[in-house]
Amino acid sequence: MEKISRIPGIAGVKEASGDINQMGDVIREIAIPRKASGGKFWVLSGDDTLTLPLAAFGGDGVISVISNIVPAKVKALVSACFAGDFTKASKIHFELLPFIKAAFIETNPIPIKQAAAWMGLPGGPTRLPLGKLLPASEAVLKKAMIDLGVINV
Repeated sequence: MEKISRIPGIAGVKEASGDINQMGDVIREIAIPRKASGGKFWVLSGDDTLTLPLAAFGGDGVISVISNIVPAKVKALVSACFAGDFTKASKIHFELLPFIKAAFIETNPIPIKQAAAWMGLPGGPTRLPLGKLLPASEAVLKKAMIDLGVINV
């Protein structure tokens, strides 16, 4: 990653390894030294669940799946992190967590496309070899969306 970060035109990384230790290493070994020398190397969460801890480590934001459904809530989470209000950020994170889990109950983008469809958003169908959301998963996703106030019964 350090070698890649030196390539002209490379501005950062979407860190979606799911490994918070690796994310912390990228920030400590690349982003912080780059900033200290007057440059910038962005470290963005590619995992909605890890947005809060990555921001606490000094990450720069998120490339979010759930923001397709709840953009204002994801923005509020990231804004609270950047403002240093981790109490507020934690509250938003835990409010979103059941929906985050439901949004990944099956292979992405199956659940998020179904969520968009329930909201009347133009997500379109999944492409083969992906199929429709399984009925058991549909119930979990729908409950998470209702609990979050995104859809009504």
